[in-house]
Order: sequence, then structure tokens, then C-alpha cells
Amino acid sequence: MGFRFLSIGMVVIGLLIGTAIRADEPPSTANLGKKIRNFALTDAQGKAWSLYDLKDQKAIVVVFLSFECPVSTSYSQPLADMAAEFGKSRVAFVGLTTNADETPAEVAKQARIYKLPFPCSRMPPTRARTRCTPR
Repeated sequence: MGFRFLSIGMVVIGLLIGTAIRADEPPSTANLGKKIRNFALTDAQGKAWSLYDLKDQKAIVVVFLSFECPVSTSYSQPLADMAAEFGKSRVAFVGLTTNADETPAEVAKQARIYKLPFPCSRMPPTRARTRCTPR
């Protein structure tokens, strides 16, 4: 029960912060209801995986991480707890970092330090990523 309130609270805070930062642009609804294209990444242990590898899950939670931000890292334990709890219901968690300075080895080290039990990868720099980088 506490995880639901934490989840809802994190979403509400994210929405409020996101709205305050980008209030000049209304949210796009162009992709609502559309299937997300497959993408492949290498996790922190060097194992390749793709979004479609998780097709048997009921839901997929994509978490944008910043190991340099103390606020972001403070969510590590609640995220690990939610991944363990909701994993029982076939909800997969995936961690993505957008810091171009981090190597896969650094991402692996940070994922171990913060005990994240889900795959964590660094997104390669792309034009698409620059449009959706968390702020």
C-alpha cells in the first residue's frame, strides 16, 4: 500500500515539476496509444537486451537515473523496493542514464553501489534522446 502512495506521489511531483519547467509547451498526445519501437541497449553487466525482450511483462517502468544527482540517488532504495514488490506481478523496471560522461563500467558500478536490481544502461547520444532528456 505504501508503494502505491509513493508511486503516485513521485508521479504527481514529476508532473508538477515538469509542468513548471515546460509550461510554455503543451504536452504532446501524438504518440498516445501507439506501440513503442523496439530498441536495444547493453546493461551495466555488458549483456545486450531489448525492449521487446520484456514483452511478457504486464508493464514496463522506465526510470531515468542520474548517479550525479543526490535527489535522483535518494530514490534508489524506494525504486529497488518497488521493483521487488511489483516484479511479483510481472512489472519490469529498466534504468536509463543519459549522462554522456558515464561509461558502461561506471553505470555498472553505480548500479551495484545503489543496489538497483533491474537492468541499467547508458543511453547513447541521439537526436531523439536530446528531445526527451529529463530536466
